[in-house]
Amino acid sequence: ELYPSSSITAPHLPAGRRVVSMASSRFAFTALLDNGSLISWGKDQASLKSVMQAPSVPAGTKVVSIASTPTAFAALLDNGKILAWGNNLYGGLAPLLPEGKQAIALFSNGWAFAALLNDETTVVSWGHPSYGGAGLISGDQKIRAIVSTERAFAVLRGDHQVQTWGDPRQGGVLSDLPKGTIDALIPNEVAFTALFHDGTIFCWGDVSGGGQAPVIPPAMALANDSSVTVTPRTVASVVGNERAFAALLNDGSLITWGDQDWGGVVPALAEGKTFTSLVASQQGFSAFFDGGVLVWGQSMP
Repeated sequence: ELYPSSSITAPHLPAGRRVVSMASSRFAFTALLDNGSLISWGKDQASLKSVMQAPSVPAGTKVVSIASTPTAFAALLDNGKILAWGNNLYGGLAPLLPEGKQAIALFSNGWAFAALLNDETTVVSWGHPSYGGAGLISGDQKIRAIVSTERAFAVLRGDHQVQTWGDPRQGGVLSDLPKGTIDALIPNEVAFTALFHDGTIFCWGDVSGGGQAPVIPPAMALANDSSVTVTPRTVASVVGNERAFAALLNDGSLITWGDQDWGGVVPALAEGKTFTSLVASQQGFSAFFDGGVLVWGQSMP
């Protein structure tokens, strides 16, 4: 059930229906219902006096997923077509798909949408042309992952090549990517990190927000003990918040990089602890060790 607040009037759901998923823009919401229909409520960005209205779902079709930018929404239908509504600059005008192609997955960043097509090698994107709404992105190898910063997209292909488009300042241009097997692409709002199978990383995008990879400190052997074999430190996992990254190393230590105010510096309390897992919030990080949790980043008001 949806409940009204003091500033937004909640809609009445059709009898017997329930909400499967929701998406939000700056001033509006869209809910996908269990029968594949849509309900939108809130204000239209173009005129805050207008109510945001979802389009009618074509007869005989159902919506399978929804996504949003700050002032637009998009919906993927079960026949592979796309609906879009809201501000055209932010993706409110649905794209024309290539003949014979259908969309199978839907993504968004802060300014544009992207849809993976059923050949699994092509992406169609729409919205702001400088911030990810570039049109068709094609290649020979199947796409393994699609991720985004606020103003750029990146795809990881089966041959471990990466394609990017959008704002160069936020990772939309990539050069000098090292060769190797990439296990994952990790974004924050302004930069990307590629995690390689050998435990190395490569970063690009806004340098102040994590677009430059840190130097991994070498492991230290015990003093005067030449019999100990030192295992090189490598990256086991990476997480990103809005403007920083943090990584868990193979020896349980931490490294961070990016904006210091967002947790881009490892806190002194991490010294001597062995961490087992790591998660990110919008503006900070939490790292778990035996008996506790270390939290750092932006302070809450």
